Amino acid sequence: MIDPVEGGQLRGVSKLAPAIVKLFLLDQYDDAELDRKKVAAIYATFVTSPAPENPLAPPEDEDGPASVEISPGQIVRLDPGEDVTVGQPADSGGTYEPFQYRTLLQISAALGIPYPYLANDMVKGNFSNSRLALIEFRRRVSAWQHSVMVYQLCRPVYARWMDAAVLSGALSLPRYEAEQVDREIAAEHARERALGLDFRRPGSPAQGVQAMPPEEDKNDEVETAEDEENPDDGEKG
Repeated sequence: MIDPVEGGQLRGVSKLAPAIVKLFLLDQYDDAELDRKKVAAIYATFVTSPAPENPLAPPEDEDGPASVEISPGQIVRLDPGEDVTVGQPADSGGTYEPFQYRTLLQISAALGIPYPYLANDMVKGNFSNSRLALIEFRRRVSAWQHSVMVYQLCRPVYARWMDAAVLSGALSLPRYEAEQVDREIAAEHARERALGLDFRRPGSPAQGVQAMPPEEDKNDEVETAEDEENPDDGEKG
Protein backbone atom coordinates (compact mmCIF):
# COMPACT_ATOMS: atom_id res chain seq x y z
CA MET A 1 0.00 0.00 0.00
CA ILE A 2 1.14 3.53 -0.74
CA ASP A 3 -0.15 6.90 0.38
CA PRO A 4 -0.24 8.91 -2.87
CA VAL A 5 0.21 12.66 -2.81
CA GLU A 6 -0.82 13.28 -6.44
CA GLY A 7 -2.94 11.62 -9.10
CA GLY A 8 -1.38 8.78 -11.06
CA GLN A 9 1.38 8.12 -8.55
CA LEU A 10 2.55 4.50 -8.85
CA ARG A 11 5.26 4.36 -6.19
CA GLY A 12 5.05 5.64 -2.67
CA VAL A 13 7.49 6.88 -0.07
CA SER A 14 8.01 5.03 3.18
CA LYS A 15 6.58 6.61 6.31
CA LEU A 16 10.00 6.15 7.92
CA ALA A 17 11.80 8.19 5.23
CA PRO A 18 11.79 11.51 7.17
CA ALA A 19 13.26 9.85 10.28
CA ILE A 20 15.33 6.93 8.99
CA VAL A 21 18.66 8.80 9.22
CA LYS A 22 18.04 9.98 12.79
CA LEU A 23 16.99 6.49 13.84
CA PHE A 24 20.20 5.04 12.41
CA LEU A 25 22.42 7.63 14.10
CA LEU A 26 20.53 7.31 17.40
CA ASP A 27 21.12 3.56 17.36
CA GLN A 28 24.84 4.10 16.83
CA TYR A 29 24.91 6.68 19.64
CA ASP A 30 23.23 4.24 22.04
CA ASP A 31 25.79 1.54 21.15
CA ALA A 32 28.63 3.98 21.83
CA GLU A 33 27.13 4.96 25.19
CA LEU A 34 26.78 1.31 26.17
CA ASP A 35 30.43 0.73 25.34
CA ARG A 36 31.35 3.78 27.41
CA LYS A 37 29.41 2.47 30.40
CA LYS A 38 30.95 -0.97 30.02
CA VAL A 39 34.46 0.46 30.08
CA ALA A 40 33.61 2.70 33.04
CA ALA A 41 32.29 -0.30 34.97
CA ILE A 42 35.65 -2.05 34.78
CA TYR A 43 37.31 -1.43 38.14
CA ALA A 44 41.01 -0.81 37.43
CA THR A 45 43.84 0.62 39.53
CA PHE A 46 47.25 1.83 38.45
CA VAL A 47 50.41 1.63 40.58
CA THR A 48 52.88 4.46 40.01
CA SER A 49 56.49 3.78 40.96
CA PRO A 50 59.28 6.38 41.24
CA ALA A 51 61.79 6.50 38.45
CA PRO A 52 64.90 4.43 39.14
CA GLU A 53 68.21 6.17 39.70
CA ASN A 54 69.78 4.21 36.84
CA PRO A 55 67.25 3.87 34.03
CA LEU A 56 69.49 1.36 32.23
CA ALA A 57 69.62 -1.02 35.17
CA PRO A 58 67.30 -4.05 34.97
CA PRO A 59 64.32 -3.99 37.38
CA GLU A 60 64.75 -5.95 40.57
CA ASP A 61 61.34 -7.69 40.33
CA GLU A 62 61.62 -8.60 36.65
CA ASP A 63 60.29 -12.08 37.33
CA GLY A 64 57.39 -10.85 39.46
CA PRO A 65 53.78 -10.54 38.24
CA ALA A 66 53.00 -7.52 36.05
CA SER A 67 49.54 -7.11 37.58
CA VAL A 68 47.85 -7.91 40.87
CA GLU A 69 44.25 -9.04 41.15
CA ILE A 70 42.25 -7.34 43.89
CA SER A 71 39.88 -9.30 46.09
CA PRO A 72 37.72 -8.22 49.04
CA GLY A 73 39.70 -7.78 52.27
CA GLN A 74 43.05 -8.06 50.52
CA ILE A 75 46.09 -6.21 51.85
CA VAL A 76 48.74 -5.31 49.30
CA ARG A 77 52.12 -4.04 50.36
CA LEU A 78 53.67 -1.31 48.21
CA ASP A 79 57.26 -0.39 47.87
CA PRO A 80 58.43 2.98 49.17
CA GLY A 81 57.44 5.75 46.77
CA GLU A 82 54.71 3.81 44.97
CA ASP A 83 51.23 5.29 44.62
CA VAL A 84 47.84 3.75 43.68
CA THR A 85 45.44 5.54 41.30
CA VAL A 86 41.90 4.34 40.47
CA GLY A 87 40.85 4.72 36.83
CA GLN A 88 38.08 7.28 36.24
CA PRO A 89 36.95 7.22 32.58
CA ALA A 90 34.88 10.08 31.21
CA ASP A 91 31.13 9.82 31.76
CA SER A 92 28.27 11.18 29.64
CA GLY A 93 27.15 13.33 32.56
CA GLY A 94 23.75 14.99 32.41
CA THR A 95 23.60 15.38 28.62
CA TYR A 96 22.47 11.86 27.70
CA GLU A 97 18.81 12.08 28.69
CA PRO A 98 18.13 15.59 27.22
CA PHE A 99 19.79 14.57 23.97
CA GLN A 100 17.71 11.39 23.77
CA TYR A 101 14.53 13.32 24.56
CA ARG A 102 15.06 15.96 21.88
CA THR A 103 16.05 13.40 19.27
CA LEU A 104 12.98 11.27 19.97
CA LEU A 105 10.80 14.39 19.78
CA GLN A 106 12.13 15.11 16.29
CA ILE A 107 11.57 11.50 15.25
CA SER A 108 8.01 11.49 16.61
CA ALA A 109 7.25 14.73 14.72
CA ALA A 110 8.66 13.25 11.50
CA LEU A 111 6.62 10.06 11.85
CA GLY A 112 3.44 11.78 13.03
CA ILE A 113 3.32 9.71 16.23
CA PRO A 114 2.95 11.35 19.65
CA TYR A 115 6.10 11.16 21.76
CA PRO A 116 4.54 9.24 24.71
CA TYR A 117 3.40 6.45 22.37
CA LEU A 118 6.64 6.39 20.39
CA ALA A 119 8.98 6.19 23.38
CA ASN A 120 6.46 4.72 25.86
CA ASP A 121 7.40 7.58 28.19
CA MET A 122 4.44 8.93 30.15
CA VAL A 123 6.51 10.79 32.74
CA LYS A 124 6.80 14.09 30.87
CA GLY A 125 3.10 14.33 30.00
CA ASN A 126 -0.12 14.95 31.87
CA PHE A 127 -3.68 13.85 31.20
CA SER A 128 -4.67 16.90 29.13
CA ASN A 129 -1.86 16.96 26.57
CA SER A 130 -1.73 13.15 26.36
CA ARG A 131 -5.47 13.02 25.66
CA LEU A 132 -5.22 15.77 23.04
CA ALA A 133 -2.32 14.05 21.29
CA LEU A 134 -4.17 10.72 21.32
CA ILE A 135 -7.33 12.22 19.77
CA GLU A 136 -5.34 13.91 17.00
CA PHE A 137 -3.38 10.71 16.33
CA ARG A 138 -6.58 8.66 16.10
CA ARG A 139 -8.06 11.12 13.61
CA ARG A 140 -4.94 10.92 11.45
CA VAL A 141 -4.93 7.13 11.53
CA SER A 142 -8.65 6.98 10.78
CA ALA A 143 -8.22 9.25 7.76
CA TRP A 144 -5.40 7.05 6.48
CA GLN A 145 -7.49 3.92 6.99
CA HIS A 146 -10.49 5.21 5.03
CA SER A 147 -8.54 6.96 2.26
CA VAL A 148 -5.73 4.45 1.67
CA MET A 149 -6.18 1.12 3.41
CA VAL A 150 -9.84 0.62 2.50
CA TYR A 151 -9.29 1.29 -1.22
CA GLN A 152 -5.96 -0.47 -1.64
CA LEU A 153 -6.39 -3.48 0.65
CA CYS A 154 -9.88 -4.05 2.02
CA ARG A 155 -11.90 -3.58 -1.16
CA PRO A 156 -9.60 -5.65 -3.45
CA VAL A 157 -9.57 -8.47 -0.89
CA TYR A 158 -13.37 -8.30 -0.57
CA ALA A 159 -13.84 -8.31 -4.36
CA ARG A 160 -11.46 -11.24 -4.81
CA TRP A 161 -13.23 -13.17 -2.05
CA MET A 162 -16.64 -12.55 -3.63
CA ASP A 163 -15.38 -13.65 -7.06
CA ALA A 164 -13.92 -16.84 -5.61
CA ALA A 165 -17.12 -17.57 -3.66
CA VAL A 166 -19.35 -17.11 -6.74
CA LEU A 167 -17.06 -19.09 -9.07
CA SER A 168 -16.81 -21.98 -6.61
CA GLY A 169 -20.57 -22.11 -6.17
CA ALA A 170 -20.50 -21.30 -2.47
CA LEU A 171 -22.67 -18.24 -3.18
CA SER A 172 -25.51 -18.02 -5.67
CA LEU A 173 -25.95 -14.42 -6.81
CA PRO A 174 -28.02 -13.80 -9.95
CA ARG A 175 -26.57 -11.27 -12.42
CA TYR A 176 -23.37 -11.04 -10.35
CA GLU A 177 -21.12 -11.27 -13.41
CA ALA A 178 -23.04 -8.57 -15.33
CA GLU A 179 -23.04 -6.25 -12.32
CA GLN A 180 -19.35 -6.95 -11.80
CA VAL A 181 -18.62 -5.85 -15.37
CA ASP A 182 -20.66 -2.68 -14.86
CA ARG A 183 -18.73 -1.92 -11.66
CA GLU A 184 -15.39 -2.45 -13.40
CA ILE A 185 -16.42 -0.14 -16.26
CA ALA A 186 -17.56 2.55 -13.81
CA ALA A 187 -14.31 2.20 -11.82
CA GLU A 188 -12.25 2.51 -15.02
CA HIS A 189 -14.18 5.64 -16.06
CA ALA A 190 -13.62 7.15 -12.60
CA ARG A 191 -9.92 6.37 -12.86
CA GLU A 192 -9.73 8.01 -16.30
CA ARG A 193 -11.42 11.15 -15.04
CA ALA A 194 -9.09 11.29 -12.03
CA LEU A 195 -6.02 10.97 -14.25
CA GLY A 196 -7.33 13.37 -16.92
CA LEU A 197 -7.59 10.61 -19.56
CA ASP A 198 -11.28 11.00 -20.42
CA PHE A 199 -11.12 12.04 -24.10
CA ARG A 200 -14.74 11.28 -24.98
CA ARG A 201 -16.83 14.10 -26.38
CA PRO A 202 -18.85 15.89 -23.67
CA GLY A 203 -22.51 15.06 -23.91
CA SER A 204 -22.00 11.65 -25.53
CA PRO A 205 -24.46 8.84 -24.71
CA ALA A 206 -21.60 6.91 -23.06
CA GLN A 207 -21.57 9.50 -20.28
CA GLY A 208 -25.29 9.17 -19.60
CA VAL A 209 -26.22 12.55 -21.21
CA GLN A 210 -28.49 12.91 -24.20
CA ALA A 211 -26.55 13.31 -27.45
CA MET A 212 -26.38 16.71 -29.11
CA PRO A 213 -28.75 17.01 -32.14
CA PRO A 214 -27.22 17.27 -35.60
CA GLU A 215 -26.75 20.71 -37.13
CA GLU A 216 -29.61 20.24 -39.69
CA ASP A 217 -32.14 19.30 -37.03
CA LYS A 218 -30.97 22.23 -34.94
CA ASN A 219 -31.53 24.67 -37.83
CA ASP A 220 -35.03 23.23 -38.45
CA GLU A 221 -35.91 23.72 -34.83
CA VAL A 222 -34.75 27.37 -34.95
CA GLU A 223 -36.82 28.11 -38.11
CA THR A 224 -39.92 26.46 -36.63
CA ALA A 225 -39.57 28.54 -33.48
CA GLU A 226 -39.26 31.76 -35.55
CA ASP A 227 -42.39 30.92 -37.58
CA GLU A 228 -44.36 30.34 -34.41
CA GLU A 229 -43.25 33.71 -33.02
CA ASN A 230 -44.19 35.66 -36.26
CA PRO A 231 -47.24 33.95 -37.88
CA ASP A 232 -48.30 37.13 -39.80
CA ASP A 233 -45.05 37.54 -41.76
CA GLY A 234 -45.94 34.75 -44.23
CA GLU A 235 -49.44 36.23 -44.97
CA LYS A 236 -47.99 39.70 -45.72
CA GLY A 237 -45.51 38.27 -48.18
